[in-house]
Amino acid sequence: VENFDVVAIIRGGGSRSDLSWFDNYNIAYYVTQFPLPVLTGIGHDKDVSVTDMVAYNALKTPTAVANYLIDCFARTEAILDNLSKEIVERSEDIIAENRQLVESFVSKLKLSATQLTIIQDKRLNYLKENIIRLGRSMVYKSTVGIEKFNTRLNMSRKTRCNAAKEMLDNKTLRLHDKTKVFLEKNSSRIKELETRLNYLDPQNVVARGYTISYKDGKIIKSVSDLQEGSIIRTRFRDGYADSEVTSTKTKE
Repeated sequence: VENFDVVAIIRGGGSRSDLSWFDNYNIAYYVTQFPLPVLTGIGHDKDVSVTDMVAYNALKTPTAVANYLIDCFARTEAILDNLSKEIVERSEDIIAENRQLVESFVSKLKLSATQLTIIQDKRLNYLKENIIRLGRSMVYKSTVGIEKFNTRLNMSRKTRCNAAKEMLDNKTLRLHDKTKVFLEKNSSRIKELETRLNYLDPQNVVARGYTISYKDGKIIKSVSDLQEGSIIRTRFRDGYADSEVTSTKTKE
């Protein structure tokens, strides 16, 4: 039903008996209950049936129904044309009004953007100057701090070097004094040892009348080092003599 707008019941001219079935109760009842408007165009101009009486619009002939529908379409088209023109005109008016409003907004926006840009530029310049000033201050403080630290470091280095040099000088002086005392203390002992060493020198031993015997270039320390027939050399103060061992005797 939603795909249709109207129902048309039409029937060409005929005798009264041919058109009598349009006086049927059931047909008339369903025409009154139908959800769409019902148009009728039955018979001739003089013919009227029950169906014509209950129809939405009863027209005399099928041609009249066709003309009625054409007139409805024409009126609807005219209404649509008028509405279309009104819509176009109203749309143009709305567009013009909003174009002016948009242009006004654009002008205000440009002005606001310009003012905001100027404000932000000033703020950025202020921040830049503050950053530069703060950076210079920090650099100056850092330079002063570094110079103070270098001064303290140099003073501390000189102080430590002087202290270390003084301590080294004191230790050197103490070592020199201790070495001197040690040498003086042990000089008599050294002289005594030199005297004993000279006394035990083979040259001095031989000079006192003792002799030294050698076998194969080695000093003979025990009779067990000799055998019968061994050749020994005996050293005297003024020379040496070679001799042959004929016998040996071990002291009990």
